[in-house]
Formats: sequence, C-alpha cells, structure tokens
Amino acid sequence: MKKRILVGLGAALFAGVVAYLLLSGIRLLGRVPTDLPQTDRGAEAIAPPVQTSPVTVTATVTAVSTSTAPVIMSAAEFAQKADSVQGTLPTTAQLRALSAEEVHRTPKLLVRAAVEIGDLGDAIEKNPALAPQGLAFYEKCAKRAELATAVRATCLANQRDLARELKVEANEAGIPTGIKNLATKLRE
Repeated sequence: MKKRILVGLGAALFAGVVAYLLLSGIRLLGRVPTDLPQTDRGAEAIAPPVQTSPVTVTATVTAVSTSTAPVIMSAAEFAQKADSVQGTLPTTAQLRALSAEEVHRTPKLLVRAAVEIGDLGDAIEKNPALAPQGLAFYEKCAKRAELATAVRATCLANQRDLARELKVEANEAGIPTGIKNLATKLRE
C-alpha cells in the first residue's frame, strides 16, 4: 500500500514539474525558441517569454530500495505496534470536534487510522504467526465503544476475515448490531 501511495505521489510530482517547465517555456532538453510565430509558441502565448539564458534540465532516477525481502515483524514488535495503534485510533468525540471544513473530506484522523490498521494487516500477512495477536487487536478495537463507528466496523470486518482464515469463530459479543451490519456491508 505504501508503495502505491509513493508511486502515486511521485507521478503527481513529476507531472507537476513537467507542467511547470512547459508553462514557464522550458523544454526538457532546452529552451523554447523565441523566434517562432506567436501561435506556435505554446505556453509563451499565455505569458510573455522571460529573458533567461539557455537552460538544460537533466534528471537522474535512483532506486529507493534494492531489497526484495519483506520486513517481517516479530511478535514483540507487533504487540508494541498494536498497543500504539490502539492509542491513536480516533474516537467519536474527536470526530465531533472537527470543523465543518475538516469533515467536508475524509478526516485525516480516519485516514491515519486506516493506514495504521492496514500496516498491522500487512504484518499479519507477512508473518501468519501473528494472526492470533491480530485477532485480539481487531476484537479489542471493534468492542471499544468510544471509537468512531467506521473504525470499529473496519476492525470487526478484519476480525471476521482473519477468524475465517484461522477457522475459528469471531467473538462478536458486546458489539452493537449497527457495527455488525456496517462490517457486513464493508465486505459486500
């Protein structure tokens, strides 16, 4: 998931740089000629050319990581991460305190929670021995009444998925029907 986000951000950054260079009259291999007729000068038709010396832009791409082996989290690291995530999950009170501007889009609190929960899911996928700890994390998260409904439903859906993989019954005692229904809809 992080790779997809980084690739998307990198592509957006590259597109922004290329657009800036084109709009400012610079080509990737040199300057736009200023002796062309006005209609053939592209970005210069929008803004007059700036007197500059010729510029050559070069780019070097370097690999971010050469390692292909996944990083496998230990049980102790997972327990520490799970406790940390439990402490940062957004509560209903925190969401109610957000401004109208902040709730116009998906609140950063929920995005951060989704990433953190996803990281734990990735760790379980890479190290199936962490599945029992993951099941306990999801159960605790789903049962915490103060947490945001979307977070609780996501945790319950993940708990059900993991329980199914482990061929055990998910403990849903004490979880409200609304949370259960929402978790079901998340997987439809």
